[in-house]
Amino acid sequence: MNAVFVLIVAMLITMGLIPPVTKLGKRLLLVDIPDTRKVHEKPVPRVGGIAMIAGFLVSCAAFLPNNPGNASILAGSIIILIFGVWDDRKSLNYRIKFLGQIMAISVVIFYGHIGIQFVPFRLAEPLPTGVCIALTYFSLLGITNAVNLADGLDGLAGGTTFITVAGVCLLAYLSGDVDVFIMAGAILGTIIGFLRYNTHPAQVFMGDSGSQFLGFSAGVLVILVTQNSNSALSPSLAFPLLGIPLLDTLVVMTQRVRAGRSPFSPDRNHLHHKLLALGFDHYEAVVLIYFAQVLLVVGSVYLRYFPDAWNIAFYLVFSAVVLVAFKVMAGRKVTKIAFGGARQGRKLGDFVRRIKAQGNLTKYPVWIISTLVPAYLALAAFKAGRFPPDIQFISLVILALSILLFLAREPQKKITVYERLSAGTLIATIVYFHVVTGAGSLGSKFLEDAIFATLALCVLAAFKFSENQAFRVTSMDVLVLFAVFVIPNIPHLGIQTGIVSEVASKSIVLYYSLECLVLNATKYVSLFRLATATIALIVAIGGFGW
Repeated sequence: MNAVFVLIVAMLITMGLIPPVTKLGKRLLLVDIPDTRKVHEKPVPRVGGIAMIAGFLVSCAAFLPNNPGNASILAGSIIILIFGVWDDRKSLNYRIKFLGQIMAISVVIFYGHIGIQFVPFRLAEPLPTGVCIALTYFSLLGITNAVNLADGLDGLAGGTTFITVAGVCLLAYLSGDVDVFIMAGAILGTIIGFLRYNTHPAQVFMGDSGSQFLGFSAGVLVILVTQNSNSALSPSLAFPLLGIPLLDTLVVMTQRVRAGRSPFSPDRNHLHHKLLALGFDHYEAVVLIYFAQVLLVVGSVYLRYFPDAWNIAFYLVFSAVVLVAFKVMAGRKVTKIAFGGARQGRKLGDFVRRIKAQGNLTKYPVWIISTLVPAYLALAAFKAGRFPPDIQFISLVILALSILLFLAREPQKKITVYERLSAGTLIATIVYFHVVTGAGSLGSKFLEDAIFATLALCVLAAFKFSENQAFRVTSMDVLVLFAVFVIPNIPHLGIQTGIVSEVASKSIVLYYSLECLVLNATKYVSLFRLATATIALIVAIGGFGW
């Protein structure tokens, strides 16, 4: 459970730091000013990377063993942070940016002894020391700048790196590499915490500090998992794992050189720019790139023990298909088809509009959700029995937060982001232990299925007919679905997919039920806090099984 704990800690730190550093960023002029090359229209603070690196450093320092390899990654991240913030403030020349990156990579290579010793088609013999060092510099510089250059849409760099690191996390878990598993979990937590503020339209950007950190850390973890974690893994897995950012950078730089320009000159030739030019909107472009990266990462995990030729061929064929598709579609516009319902009679339409105007199609579903969700969570927590100590500690923190907000002199009239995060953490924990411990259904399997079917229908009705349009499916929701549905169902992983699917489906229904309550039941904030405190108390004392 340490990996889960470090993810939650990193996420909490990142989410908690973003609001204050955003205010600080505005004062220090750490803002991204719109121009003809960018797609945002208003100045946006570029300080998300500061919060992300802080979340990563604190969580890793607390849970990772102290050894040169781990210390070098943390030290390299600090160097990336310093030069990244400097760049966000002053727009540094690329030579100075390279200097900072080279310093960070040097620490990893010479103090951490991390490097590329094995390459495809040469598994039996390590590379000579000089070649190993040169190749490691080249590779880490490449992926650090690839993620940095691809950071052009809200949620894009964070989301694609999330998918890459999720694949690394899974490979580390399967290989038994606890250190990489924990570091990957910390990065996933920082990305989740950041994306809470970065999904379109973004309230904050990660800046060069954040994008360089993600590229640097993802590159180092890919090297570790393909070189050190398991000698049976193919080193060629690095290509599909780093997938879209690598492809995007190679294509863009090739086009710039062919046009007689510097490979580092800015333009609008990135893959996301091309998708926007084809007529896709911001959200659609991001999700399409996520989808492509998911295919590459899933393929890399599935092919992890295959010969190098298979992995390289997989990446080359995929890249060729993407490039040919863009070539064929160049200059065209995607026709958007809006799917409407069947034509309805005038009387039925009038009836539906009248019911919607009265608010009953939202009021009653929200009431049902507000009743069923706390009741299920409380009973499931009670039946799940005793929880691990780290989960109990987190529940005590959530309990304390709920009590403080409940008793505050001037209580918040809206459910805060920390309360949403707390409730989401309780949902994931309780569902997992309720299902995995085999504590049994709530009376009967049929009754439990009926409860979740009712919740799903109520959520759909509440979102469909609500006048509050604040909720919409975002790119972050796509990442959540990827993490809980796609990864556990990759063939030949040895994961109990039946249990995983049940945990995933129930967690998703409860998560969206929570979002529905947050947006539609703000009149019952005190009851929400009371329910959260009660459920946290049950978890903290182990389902009353102390």
